[in-house]
Amino acid sequence: MNLSPGQQRSGRQAAAQSAALRILHPSRKVSSRFFITDDYRLKYAVGGSMQEASEELRVSDEPRRRGRPRDTNIEDKVFDAAIAIYSDAGWAGFNFDAIAKQSGVGKAAIYRRWATREDLLRETFALRWDPIALIDEGSIEADLIAMIKLMLDRFLGTRGGIVLNLHADTRRYPEVREVAFNLGAVTASRQAKIFQRAIDRGELPAGVDLQILEMALSGTVLNRIVRAGNGLMPLDNFNADDFAKSLATFLLTAAGAPAKS
Repeated sequence: MNLSPGQQRSGRQAAAQSAALRILHPSRKVSSRFFITDDYRLKYAVGGSMQEASEELRVSDEPRRRGRPRDTNIEDKVFDAAIAIYSDAGWAGFNFDAIAKQSGVGKAAIYRRWATREDLLRETFALRWDPIALIDEGSIEADLIAMIKLMLDRFLGTRGGIVLNLHADTRRYPEVREVAFNLGAVTASRQAKIFQRAIDRGELPAGVDLQILEMALSGTVLNRIVRAGNGLMPLDNFNADDFAKSLATFLLTAAGAPAKS
């Protein structure tokens, strides 16, 4: 069965969203048409055959949009303004009036491309806020330090407000929660691959609970970012390095990693 490009994009986007819900909320019922394989690749059934829908649970590089001619210049301006506004004002300040004013693009042109601000937010994060990269520094200790520093760098960078706003808005707004589910699913799958690779190399015991380890990593880093944002524990590049090394050591000890020879 041949699928049109539009059908393929729609399938990949729906598949990635379903996968996010499966990983983060396994008790929720998700269409049985989608399957997560052992290596975290997502597949879906089409015409009786299995086809790969999305690698590492990523939304397609070209997310589905409303029908209209592409103008990448206009879209780039809108995406740049949208990510900046979300960083500064969160969901409460994320609206087409503000985006039109900052981007210099008329509201009519924005509405022709995105029916709702939810659609624009979803696509903005897909194209302007990549999930944490899949890291391989040669050892689990180096991988953990690199992962933690990347997560902290997001906060220390020019768009640091995104981390805090996304954390707060996820609890308040269902439409933002969906975006966070997709980003969280990708990050969780990449962290799981790093931990599984460490098990295969004998750096972590085979029986370690990968879900607990992933939650301890992400939760501790997020807590550190929130405390820095509240002014309770200032964070800069120097103490971010110290924190990354200390947390990596703590996680490896808690996971029962063999002592270094």
